[in-house]
Amino acid sequence: MQLYLEDSSSVGFLLFLEMDHYIAENNNNDTMLTLGNLFEQDLPSAYILPVYPSPFNDNFRFKNKTKYRIFNDPQTTSDPIRFLVPLRFCCIAGNELPILVHKLPSEFLSAHWKKWLPHFIEPVMKTIDEGIADKNPLITSFPLEEIPEEKHAVDPDMHYHILEKKAIPEIGVPYPKYFTEENIVFPCMIKLNQSTSLSGYRNYVTWNREEFENVSKMVKGIFGADVSYIISEFIQDVRATLDCSFYVTKSGRIIWIGVQECVMEGYGYVAGTVDWHLQEQYRERLYDKYVVPVAAYLHKKGYFGIVGIDIITSPSGDYLTDLNPRLNGDTQFIMLAASMAKLGLSKSLFQMCVSFDVSGEQLVKKANSINETSAGRVVIIASADEECYAAVSVFADSMKLAESLYASLCSKD
Repeated sequence: MQLYLEDSSSVGFLLFLEMDHYIAENNNNDTMLTLGNLFEQDLPSAYILPVYPSPFNDNFRFKNKTKYRIFNDPQTTSDPIRFLVPLRFCCIAGNELPILVHKLPSEFLSAHWKKWLPHFIEPVMKTIDEGIADKNPLITSFPLEEIPEEKHAVDPDMHYHILEKKAIPEIGVPYPKYFTEENIVFPCMIKLNQSTSLSGYRNYVTWNREEFENVSKMVKGIFGADVSYIISEFIQDVRATLDCSFYVTKSGRIIWIGVQECVMEGYGYVAGTVDWHLQEQYRERLYDKYVVPVAAYLHKKGYFGIVGIDIITSPSGDYLTDLNPRLNGDTQFIMLAASMAKLGLSKSLFQMCVSFDVSGEQLVKKANSINETSAGRVVIIASADEECYAAVSVFADSMKLAESLYASLCSKD
């Protein structure tokens, strides 16, 4: 087991001194963002490979078991989910760069996107094997042990480091204090050093030394004795968790995407909401204090691409709790929310991975039926027929209507 404690004061001071060397750019024009038009400016020829590796499930196409271990929850790395994850990005991929998937989306799902997404662009899709065989670089969400280093769009060693929780103190922004095992102040949190949005439940609060020892033993039992985690201050009375998305170009420019408010359960992310009327307020609160220094840090490391950062708000202040320089589980939701807001549907909710008691085709038919008789829109972003897992977004002119439409989708009528 490895524990980390780092003093960020000097690093943060240097980064803020260098801030004038970076150009901060907001996305204030009417161009609808896609993954393709974001990445194409830095990589004119590349493939987007938005898959998760698994150290536990041998059925996964990519298995990070040694150098780039990702501590996913073994119970959430099932076969349906491995198909669902890359499909979630097809509806916002654009046609500038091909996106690689395990299998192509069904015709009924593609038709659903075309009908209900106002700015939908038919993506260029290829199988993963086709993309790997080509010479073009791969834009990955995580470093992949089975892909040669030179095929990664960004250096995989660097990418793995900046995806770790231990990298957060290097940025120089407010974050919950990190402890060593010898100097813990209770209550504290145990957080896996390297995990995915599918394993947010693997954050634990412990209130005393006995609980800490029990949780530590349990984590080692699940993930192995060599599991890496950090111990952090537990911020109490959290008012909101804000997930801010942006793109950092190779030259260090920032392209703003948007902010969602996370719905948390058991200290893990399960869903999100967007009120597009609050975006300017969020930008004023987060841009200079968090987005600019994070972008500067990542640019200095050599990273370019999509970034997601989580900031919790509390009476004691705002704190950066997660840094995700990769395609995030809600990237497509926030991009679609911007598009739908132009139609007056400024309130929306997102369920990243939920199971239904019907087939994927039946679920899409039900969403189509709801859309034909309501003022809002239910969008099935992705679906996997096995166990019928789906990613769902609902857009409306009020959150009450969005919640009502989602309840209709979930009903067994």
